Amino acid sequence: MSTTIGKNKSTTDAVMERDNFACFRCGASILTRIHVLHERRPGPALGTVANTIILCGNPTTECNQKVRANPVLSQKLGYSIPPTADPLRVPVFHYAHGFVLLDRAGSWHRAHQRVIDGWEDECD
Repeated sequence: MSTTIGKNKSTTDAVMERDNFACFRCGASILTRIHVLHERRPGPALGTVANTIILCGNPTTECNQKVRANPVLSQKLGYSIPPTADPLRVPVFHYAHGFVLLDRAGSWHRAHQRVIDGWEDECD
């Protein structure tokens, strides 16, 4: 089961493939569990590959609930970002690879420490 409201099939497919059908935060397979395609930032980036990650659970369970219940930590980890931030420039913490930058093509690249430090400074 998934929530794909606001996303077209190509965006959904690209996110699923990039995240290897697993929760971005914990790595749990989403093939047999409830999951959502989580928008990191509200507004104009809604529905884009760089703005979307897979989280296991629903708004009251698992990683989806943890991200919603801890907005300050979620912002520092890049799971939620302010409406003025560019998802292409904000690192997000991946369970296996650490901080990465997501791109429009459905890939990710390890974030340089200065990018991570700069984002953490913005959050403080």
